[in-house]
Amino acid sequence: MSTPIDGISRGALFVVNGADASITVIDPGTDAVIGDIELQGVVYPHHAYLDAQGERLYVAAPGIDLSAISRGVMPAAASTAGTKAVPR
Repeated sequence: MSTPIDGISRGALFVVNGADASITVIDPGTDAVIGDIELQGVVYPHHAYLDAQGERLYVAAPGIDLSAISRGVMPAAASTAGTKAVPR
């Protein structure tokens, strides 16, 4: 469930929670959680990018759990079967 977040007037950390399909917003000065944003209709969000003006947060949601890749394991849904190498 989302927690209401007041306007953020200074820096904040945005932590993407892939398994929960949410983003936790943290005040870096106090390490306190400012709030949580529930992402509806999203499966396995993975990265978040804040635009240069600090007004919009973009979230990448590949639809598969990419956490295994960081452990050196390629998930079945992300296998390279059927892909074609592009020559340099």
